[in-house]
Amino acid sequence: MVSLLITLLLFLHLNGIEESPMLYRYNIQNKNVSSTELPKALKEISGMAVTKDGRVFAHNDERAVICQVDVNSGEIIKSFSVGKKALRGDFEDIAIVDKKFYLITSDGYLIEFTEGRDKSSVDYKRYETGLSASYNIEGMCYDDETNSLILACKDYPGNGYNGYRTCYSFSLASNKLDKKPKFVLPIKYITGKIGIKDFKPSGISKNPASGSFFIISANDNGIIEVSPDGKVIAQSKLPKHIHEQPEGIAFLPDKTLLISDEGKTVGSITKYPLGK
Repeated sequence: MVSLLITLLLFLHLNGIEESPMLYRYNIQNKNVSSTELPKALKEISGMAVTKDGRVFAHNDERAVICQVDVNSGEIIKSFSVGKKALRGDFEDIAIVDKKFYLITSDGYLIEFTEGRDKSSVDYKRYETGLSASYNIEGMCYDDETNSLILACKDYPGNGYNGYRTCYSFSLASNKLDKKPKFVLPIKYITGKIGIKDFKPSGISKNPASGSFFIISANDNGIIEVSPDGKVIAQSKLPKHIHEQPEGIAFLPDKTLLISDEGKTVGSITKYPLGK
């Protein structure tokens, strides 16, 4: 029995899966947390993603203009547009997979492109995910284990999933959606644990230290951690005085958690270092 337990723990360790939740190792309630204000161009910051070498890219929700941001100063290092006149749409999140960038719209269109130079424009490809506007996709992240993009739905969960929030998997190998949800998240369980009225995903990111997924909700300021097999293993409420409207989430290579907020006057990015 002991040897079986050791084997299981070794398997979890080798596969990057922590035996305990990672969320609680980030001091979400830290009153001295570091927040950086962003320029007006990112007042309505909607999504955020990080390259392997630690560069942070973000966008707002109306035009496909991608900004590289210094998370310490808030300065925009460079920006480039997707399409010669910058595509317009309800862009909700961004993901980076090696040299490819992806934008997702709330009505299910996926835009693929590559990084551009400052003040340049880049060509793009467009794919239909098969998720209509009623699903209201708000979050997207890359899952390296399945080579797919995980799409978090804010509203309609799919037929037969009333009372739940769902996330779907879009394969980058076949450019097709798995019609069965990857995650089926019980709303009442989450809201009961956090003490909020509703949980509507606005951003999702995979934690590189654990392989689990962190999902935020701008509605009522919730954050949860979901295991690779879809179990809600941790949850917390984000402090309202810091997070006005949490829309984006990402991790730096050193495992620091980033959360971006849309603001009434300016947007912001807040950093939570990984604790012991």
